[in-house]
Amino acid sequence: MRLARGAADIPIRTGWVFYSPLRTQIIEFPTFVQTVKWTHDFAEGHAINEEMSFNTKEGMNIYADVSVSYAIDR
Repeated sequence: MRLARGAADIPIRTGWVFYSPLRTQIIEFPTFVQTVKWTHDFAEGHAINEEMSFNTKEGMNIYADVSVSYAIDR
C-alpha cells in the first residue's frame, strides 16, 4: 500500500506521518517501546556513571539507578 497525498512513492511505515503543503520533508517516529537508562553500571548504557542523586531534607545523599520505558501512540 502506498500513500496518496503527495508522497505516492513512499511506503506506509509504523509511526507518525505529517503532511504539510509548505514542506516535503517526512519525519518518521518509532512507535515500539523504548527504554532509557541512567545507571552506575558501566556495562549498561554509557561507559560513564549516569546514576541520579537526590538530597533528603536532612541533607542525606541518595543515589538511584533510573530507567524510563516509553512509546509514542500511533
